[in-house]
Amino acid sequence: MTRIAIIGLANSHPRIDARNLASLRPGVRFLVQDEDPARVQDFLAEHPERAEQAATVADVVDAGCAAALVTVPPAQVASLVGPLLEASTAVLITKPAATTTQELEALDAAVRGHEDRVLTCSPLRMAPAVAAQLRALGDATVAARAHAAHDIGYWTRPENRWQDEAGGLVPMMGVHALDLLELALGPSLRVTACTTGPPRDGVLTSPWHAEGRAKADGRQAVFTLDGAVGGQHYTLEIDTADGTRTIALGEDGQEDPFGFRTLAGHLLAMAGGAPSPLPWPRSRAVLQAVADATRLSRRSEARDQETP
Repeated sequence: MTRIAIIGLANSHPRIDARNLASLRPGVRFLVQDEDPARVQDFLAEHPERAEQAATVADVVDAGCAAALVTVPPAQVASLVGPLLEASTAVLITKPAATTTQELEALDAAVRGHEDRVLTCSPLRMAPAVAAQLRALGDATVAARAHAAHDIGYWTRPENRWQDEAGGLVPMMGVHALDLLELALGPSLRVTACTTGPPRDGVLTSPWHAEGRAKADGRQAVFTLDGAVGGQHYTLEIDTADGTRTIALGEDGQEDPFGFRTLAGHLLAMAGGAPSPLPWPRSRAVLQAVADATRLSRRSEARDQETP
């Protein structure tokens, strides 16, 4: 029997992951912990035969689960991940695991010595459509553009406001685009600019649009973020010497269109002792890009406020 801890239920990802884990391994069991009793009860009702509640995170650590799925605000991630790894629990951290350089430094310290037992990325990175086309391109990429569009209107609801408070559009949605760019261009990716549009209403402090630039070993990259759309849409455009290839995720007929099922399979493999499929330096490169984009966007917003 595989036992997986689920810490944090504050967005849709852990529920999606739990369904995929149960589908891939019918005998899996869940130990769930969240500060909101209503969220826990909803999860237990969805998985009545395979889930039980843990009162505290310390109880989860003591339980010695084979793996843990961590979905909490980024500022809390490092303090949770360290004890889990020390207890020999493999960890999947829902994106983004850090949104500032300080949070990333704390996470670095928490995973040190256990880097091969940690996985954190956008599920889009694992989507088969992306992986197959990038394998076919090999090293031919000379430039890349990523676009992530996802409605952030639901952040106005009190239970979801933490995503706005944790940095909003640039880190929370930008990680999708930056993960795709790092996948295409490698861990030398560095964000060089990020600007945003003004907040659209008086509820969210987060902007609804952003765009930025990055580079990797002399190759140029662009990312755009749109939080004012209906639904969600993601594309990765790859320039090569022979032309441009566009990878659109989530289209009808795609296998595992957003990568969630593949990501769940990796967590199960790690629960069985396999190393993380994504080396920590590559995860870290994405998180540093997220932190830099967030910092640069705030600097841009501050300049805009000073302009008469």
